[in-house]
Amino acid sequence: MIIDFHLITGFCIGFEYVPDFDDESHLAIDLGIIRIMFSTPHGD
Repeated sequence: MIIDFHLITGFCIGFEYVPDFDDESHLAIDLGIIRIMFSTPHGD
């Protein structure tokens, strides 16, 4: 699992789940100006 922290412009509260994107699953959580993204590669 890969955890990324990003600063975003503007203000946002919410979450986003993408089950299939380039052989990975992504979960992004927006907390104000910070985005925390969890990425998990799909197993073979």
